[in-house]
Parts: sequence; structure tokens; C-alpha cells
Amino acid sequence: MADLPATFELAEPPPVEPLLPSWSYGTAAVFIIGALLVVVASLLFMRKVLAPRRTTPESIRATAWKNAQRSFAKLDPANVRDAALGSSFIVRGYLAAAIGDPALFETHDEFLAREAPLAEFPEAIREKVRMLFSELAALKYGPEEIGDPAAIVARSRATLQDIHQGFTK
Repeated sequence: MADLPATFELAEPPPVEPLLPSWSYGTAAVFIIGALLVVVASLLFMRKVLAPRRTTPESIRATAWKNAQRSFAKLDPANVRDAALGSSFIVRGYLAAAIGDPALFETHDEFLAREAPLAEFPEAIREKVRMLFSELAALKYGPEEIGDPAAIVARSRATLQDIHQGFTK
């Protein structure tokens, strides 16, 4: 290669205009508005997703009631023990969800020993619940299976309805 003579002359850079996109003001406006819409939609979505859920005790109880009714509708006990187990689980699940009570994870005696779970109910409802849980415990753990499974489910459902209607708050 031949040696080029060294020159210290500054050359003008090539023009950059041909390299830039040829947008009109309308195209730029559409792009900016679209970007703003995406940002606003993202903020609204994030606000909805990250916002704490505002649940009221009434809505919690209503949801627990619907779940209990669905569970009772699905309950098809083959015998008295199955009816007692299923009914007890549904009523305890309702109490656990509706009033935040650990009834679902307690024994029959532990539940009845505490006064707190049913303190806000009238005495008649408290007595019905005690009697129902005593009956269900006897059927679940007793040696004999005497009774009608459908009648046990019906009594449990009626007691649950009394509980649900007995809320004073």
C-alpha cells in the first residue's frame, strides 16, 4: 500500500438528515398519544392489582354462606357417619370463614369449651350449635350408625341457616 500523505485538515461530516425517519407531526402525535395510553392503562391495572381488597364482614359471610350452600348441595352421604363428617366439616368451615374462628381445626370439646366463637349470637342459637356439634360428634365417633343421613344433613343446614341469620353486626 502506498503511504498517504498525512493531512491535518478537518473534513465536514456527512449530513444526518437522510438517516432520520421522516415523520410528520401527525405520526409523532399518534405515537405519543399511544404511548401515553399504554402508560395510563398500565398504571390503572397495577393500581387495581396491587390495591388492598376492601372486604366487609358482610361480604365475607355472604361468600362463606354461598360456599357452604354449594358444599351442602354436593354432599351425598352414603351413611350416617359420612353425613355427620360432611355436615360438621361444612358448618365448621363456615364458622372459620365467616367469623375467623379456628373451629375447623379444633376438636368438638375444644370448640365447646370456648365461649368466644359464638359470643355475639343469642343463647338459643348458641345452644342449637352446641347440640348439633354434640350430635355430630356422637355420630362421627360413636360405635353405632343409627339414623337417617338426609335428616342429619337437613338439621345441620337448618342450624347453619340460624347461625347465618343470627349475626347482629
